[in-house]
Amino acid sequence: MPTKQQKGSSVDALRSNFERAQIAIIADYRGLTVAQLTDLRRRVQKAGGDVVVSKNTLVKVATSGHESWSSLETLLAGPTAIVFGFDDVVGPAKALNDFAKEKRAVKVTVRGGVLQGKAISAKGVEGLAELPSREVLVAQLLGVLNGPVRGLVTVLSGTNRSLVYALDAIRKQKEEQSA
Repeated sequence: MPTKQQKGSSVDALRSNFERAQIAIIADYRGLTVAQLTDLRRRVQKAGGDVVVSKNTLVKVATSGHESWSSLETLLAGPTAIVFGFDDVVGPAKALNDFAKEKRAVKVTVRGGVLQGKAISAKGVEGLAELPSREVLVAQLLGVLNGPVRGLVTVLSGTNRSLVYALDAIRKQKEEQSA
């Protein structure tokens, strides 16, 4: 049985995670073995997040007084795993979603979460997980931003190219006349 001091340090650790997190996803991890939970933790950590299994009462104490996390209380029932995303909100959601799809025999049920202070449903978490990664989104944005510049360069170089072709044609014509 955990002592008051252990519970207090658990609450402090949870508060610290909630303060740093941009997203917190609540999931039911019933049926996962220790090895599977460790696998999930590693995947989420690679994606820039963390997985914490905690008692619901400790989560309620850690989130009390924080209006942005208060909507989590309705999701706290039964065994609860919290997937935190600190820098990237898509990566941890994607890692959890991919894990759940791979381990179909094991039920990992996403209940919902909070994204930057706003409650999101399980469907919202799934939609978030299906977004491209941050790197892909940045590359797509750069491609979109680069398109008009590339078009402008092509148009401007077309004028120079036409001038060079015209001068070359004049050169050839003068060579033919002198020969």
